[in-house]
Amino acid sequence: MGLSILPQLPSQRQIYLSDPPILIVDDNATNRRVLADTLRLWGARPAAAASVEEAWQVLWQSRQDNTRFAAILLDAMMPDADGFQLAAALRQEPVFADIPILLLTSADRPGDLVRCRELSITSYLLKPVKASELNQALAQALRRPPSPASRSVLPSNLDRAEGEADGKPALSPPPAPVSAPVPGRCWRILLAEDNPVNQHVAVRTLERMGHVVTVVSTGRAAVEHWQQGQYDVILMDVQMPELDGLEATKLIRRLEANRACRTPIIAMTAHAMKGDRERCLAAGMDDYVAKPVRREELEAALHRVLAQAPVVIETPPPAATPSPLLDRVAALERLGGDAALLAELASLFQQDAPRLLSDMHAALNQQDADALRRAAHSLKGAAAYIGATAVSEIAYRLERLAADGQLAEASRTLQELEQAHAALPPLLRQLALDHATQPDLARSADANNPAVVAVGHPPHNDQQSLGFS
Repeated sequence: MGLSILPQLPSQRQIYLSDPPILIVDDNATNRRVLADTLRLWGARPAAAASVEEAWQVLWQSRQDNTRFAAILLDAMMPDADGFQLAAALRQEPVFADIPILLLTSADRPGDLVRCRELSITSYLLKPVKASELNQALAQALRRPPSPASRSVLPSNLDRAEGEADGKPALSPPPAPVSAPVPGRCWRILLAEDNPVNQHVAVRTLERMGHVVTVVSTGRAAVEHWQQGQYDVILMDVQMPELDGLEATKLIRRLEANRACRTPIIAMTAHAMKGDRERCLAAGMDDYVAKPVRREELEAALHRVLAQAPVVIETPPPAATPSPLLDRVAALERLGGDAALLAELASLFQQDAPRLLSDMHAALNQQDADALRRAAHSLKGAAAYIGATAVSEIAYRLERLAADGQLAEASRTLQELEQAHAALPPLLRQLALDHATQPDLARSADANNPAVVAVGHPPHNDQQSLGFS
């Protein structure tokens, strides 16, 4: 059993954003509407673009107006250009190169995380994104100092795992003076260390930095806790019972093969022999600190593996039980408790879904797999926002079939999708009726919840405010 040390976490509270201008780039009208309304509730000033071309127009107009966007929310999959292409172009344009970019995607494709790091993308968010997750990611992005693309990026095992040209493990550069990790950021750290004294010292040191620490005493326990939770980084002792740190790291890297997120691992060892660092890196570790650990060295190692790493927020996989046709509770959670917005989106969905289904039939008739994929992708996102879980999941299957060119199977899946959609209208009408006749209980509950910081209202003394000049 690991020891969880959980201090009060201010990052769990929703944060008022103090009027930063934020650009939304997404071809889906429902997505733009949800994001814009949510950002306004948090005190931001959103601007929206439906395409890459329109985004450039908005950006250059902001330049003429002497306004700098504090962040960009960028959809990864758009019909006219890949979101990564726009991000790459922005990093090449000096006047926009240091704007934080948060990439939103519903497809965790192999290699995406590496591209995020190469392009200095701040966060990589998997749709549908909960309001609380987006709030935390934005708060972190807006706290960070500018990070131009010209800044060198430290090597990581994401690239190393693909193999070096000379067959040798890539080595991290020697420790150099670095700035402290971003103030106010609370990292979730898994500490794997069997020595009680070393545990105590490491925990106290990390707590004073403001981090949350979970402690385990064996390599096997480290792997089990990593599988059960989400950690920003693992501090791994090399010599432990049951499974040593090197073998535990190798096992984690093998298990990560099917994940969108790669967890940085820092080795901790009392050895100072030649070749130890190389063995740690070859096992899949990202950095190395010698014991007894000094705060400055630990802080520098955390900065090296985390400062440039994009934040990945994964949506939990669907449950094994049959998905509900309409999950109002999940939809309200995703929208920050805004029942009025949910009712509006449900109305928009009823207007838009028939057109998207018609587009899918047309695409199948024309054997146009890409058009089918785009329509299924749009329907999947819109359905997820209103809690139409079954429709969203079937649309996702259809999107994947279209991407793989399996149009015969896609035709059968489209029939299944239409059946699920046909059951929705009475449920959506009831949802609208409930909103018209009942108070917004979710918002009332939030008002009494000390973990919620008056979203949409100026912060008081106990609220977190992020100011920007």
